[in-house]
Amino acid sequence: MRCSSATARISTARCRSASRPRRWAEIEIPTLDGHAKLKIPAETQTGQKFRLRNKGIRPVRGSVVGDLYCHAVVETPVKLTARQKEILRELESINQQDPAAHSPKQKTFFDKLKEFFG
Repeated sequence: MRCSSATARISTARCRSASRPRRWAEIEIPTLDGHAKLKIPAETQTGQKFRLRNKGIRPVRGSVVGDLYCHAVVETPVKLTARQKEILRELESINQQDPAAHSPKQKTFFDKLKEFFG
């Protein structure tokens, strides 16, 4: 839990399997006053943060409720069969044809600027 003088915040982490690509996934996040549903979009990367407003803690001498931050953790499959390994190798070969389009970390700062300004 991290607290600042202006607002009180809570952090939590949730896992999602990388082998289940969907448009989005809806998960329940435990909060101080029950549960909240959070839609996780497809192509979410590990470390991406989602903010749930007013789901954090209330400071002792304050009236504003803080925010809850959910950190995404994408699990990679382990103990793969031969067929699963073959499929991943095929996916990797497809991704190598245009790595910047499929891997956001591959883009340089100038690539992102070109994309932004068109």
